[in-house]
Amino acid sequence: MAETVLIVDDEESVRKTLFEWLNASQWNIDILVASDAESALVLANEQTIDLAILDWNLGSGSDGLQLLEDLFEFQPDIVAILVTGFAHQATPLDALRMGVRDYLDKNQDLNRDSFLAAVEKQLRKIVPAKNYRLFHEQLRNFRDAVQELIPLVEKSNRLSSHVGLPEIVPNALGFAKYLIPCEQLVMLILEQAGNRLEVVAYQIDGSHVEVTPELFPHSMAAMALSIGKSTLASNYHDELLGMKLLPFEVAHRHALLVPMIIGNHHTGVLQFLRSDKSFDSSAENLSNLLGNIVCDIMRMIFEDKNIRERLLEAINRALQESGRIDIQPQSTTESSAAYQRLQVGAKLISDLPGSSESELELLDELRQLNLRHGDIAIQHALASIQLVRKLLDAYAG
Repeated sequence: MAETVLIVDDEESVRKTLFEWLNASQWNIDILVASDAESALVLANEQTIDLAILDWNLGSGSDGLQLLEDLFEFQPDIVAILVTGFAHQATPLDALRMGVRDYLDKNQDLNRDSFLAAVEKQLRKIVPAKNYRLFHEQLRNFRDAVQELIPLVEKSNRLSSHVGLPEIVPNALGFAKYLIPCEQLVMLILEQAGNRLEVVAYQIDGSHVEVTPELFPHSMAAMALSIGKSTLASNYHDELLGMKLLPFEVAHRHALLVPMIIGNHHTGVLQFLRSDKSFDSSAENLSNLLGNIVCDIMRMIFEDKNIRERLLEAINRALQESGRIDIQPQSTTESSAAYQRLQVGAKLISDLPGSSESELELLDELRQLNLRHGDIAIQHALASIQLVRKLLDAYAG
């Protein structure tokens, strides 16, 4: 997934230069350009901005920090690089609080290499943080979908008659497609009766897709069943390697195949199909959880009421376990929020007229404190500084 970078500068020559530098980098990014705060806010209202490169002085009384504050209302996870020709006007504390993670002076260190280095540094930090947020969004979707599924299973347990495939397939596949978006979703159900193999393929509306038993053993679905775990097949038209396409696979190029061992005589495969873009590793990981849920639903159909009760217990366990997941992004010295703010603060303060050596020494000590003991040590240090300031203020009257 490409990250989106927004350049905002009131000088056309600067906008053009920064755009060309980024475009020539050939990074996997989408580049947006705006000449003023109003245009930038319109773009931010239409799509997610991951990194904003903001001019300090935007003309017409606007400045980059004010724009960043407005952008923050749309997108609280936005990160910014501040570009300015007026270093003496910069306010470090405001910049740090608003999410500025780097600072480039047009009159000193702004050139192609320094600019691309600053952008690349931020992109390396944005990508894992973005993936972390995406994982938890998918996890929330998973929990919501499981909660919607529980009443359906409870209702089926109360039914004295057997719940058939046509009634439950649309709900099960709708649940699957909600978690992993795709253009077409097909569920293959295989029944082995002696030497005879029967293959039935269901679509999300409950209708059948024709699949001949003779074709199935040479298909990607058969390969996924033999492997026994979720399998990604990207651009499979180019890499068939002796396999044959099932009729519904011809119109697509990318597949995520999820095998299901339903019972002694029944197996199945969920096939998520796309034409435009391949499935990523997060979809593959989520499909393993999804395959277990849908597999249990199929068992509910083919087996007795005791299995249905165990299915309900399994779904409730899945809901409980997903609520316990708390994966924190890996923290390193250079990626911690406190360390980034201290680095930017040191740079901003060093460029300000009248900066003293004591201020820089204080920031260096704080960086070393963060390096050895983490963010919690910074919080204690700030509390101590605030206490000293109050005592001195009281003494001075």
